[in-house]
Amino acid sequence: MHKNYVILAHRNQNQLDRLIRILCDGESKFFVHIDKNRPIEEFKDLRHMKNVRLVEPAVRCAWGDFSLVQTTLNCIRQVLLSGHVGHTILLSGQDYPIVSNAYINRFLEENINIDFIERTPIHIKWPNDFKQRTEYYRFTLSKNRGDYVRIPYIGSKQFYNPLLLFSVVKKLIKVRPPLPEIYAIAKAVSKPRAKPRIDLVGGTQWFALTHPTITKISRYCQEHPEYLEFHKHTHVPDEIFFGSIVNAIMKDDASIATKPCITYANWSKNSSGPEVLTKSNIQDLATAAESGNILFARKFDIDICDAILDMIDVKLRADHGVLGFS
Repeated sequence: MHKNYVILAHRNQNQLDRLIRILCDGESKFFVHIDKNRPIEEFKDLRHMKNVRLVEPAVRCAWGDFSLVQTTLNCIRQVLLSGHVGHTILLSGQDYPIVSNAYINRFLEENINIDFIERTPIHIKWPNDFKQRTEYYRFTLSKNRGDYVRIPYIGSKQFYNPLLLFSVVKKLIKVRPPLPEIYAIAKAVSKPRAKPRIDLVGGTQWFALTHPTITKISRYCQEHPEYLEFHKHTHVPDEIFFGSIVNAIMKDDASIATKPCITYANWSKNSSGPEVLTKSNIQDLATAAESGNILFARKFDIDICDAILDMIDVKLRADHGVLGFS
């Protein structure tokens, strides 16, 4: 079963190398983007791995910023140029399969025309935050997570909230962006944000999309540059961008059918990010794998716990193809 793995990585070449090697089955190609914030020399061994292509130019990525959307679009473009068909599966460098390659192939074969992506209306997905995500301007001030501001249009009553103004000024003083950036911020918020022409939906950024669907996404972006411009000031646009395009295309294209994301993450302890999975999470992973609908999990960090990957590998090689416990 042909597959394209798009992997967005920003750290730990050994863990990335392990992820690629465990997924390498002779039928998969890997399109890897290394965050420009990291020296590419740390990942030089990737250039010698079979079926691995480093996606260039590298983009300097920041959490919650449009740079992650741009990076994914660059990777999709490389997949399309390669001519390699099959599902395109978006992973991070801290993901890992929790079923065997044989099971992944069988699952995708049985769902050959299905796109796996979340697309919940944003007012339902983020009832307390959807307006700030899409109606305020988001400006990234540095590569550090948290170094950003969200500012409403200067003509709105929200702009004159003293707590909001205080938090913005405090962040600008802390980060000290250059004067041209401050001028650009002031100029942008002097106008209300444009409204998108499609309904916005959201969910996790991770997806597995068919080749026809990524082709249609690429075409949509070429035909609607205003959609890309809109999301350059959206907060965490990677959780909205692709699902909204798929949702819009589906209204006129009955050939597209979707199911939920196939990547497991545990958000129970930290609303700002998924829990780093360790040995204590092995039964959770077993339950996810045995559901039959989850193929991958995140996030893992071998500097915190590499034993969990060893445990998964043993079970991945079992004949039944999913995690199993006696």
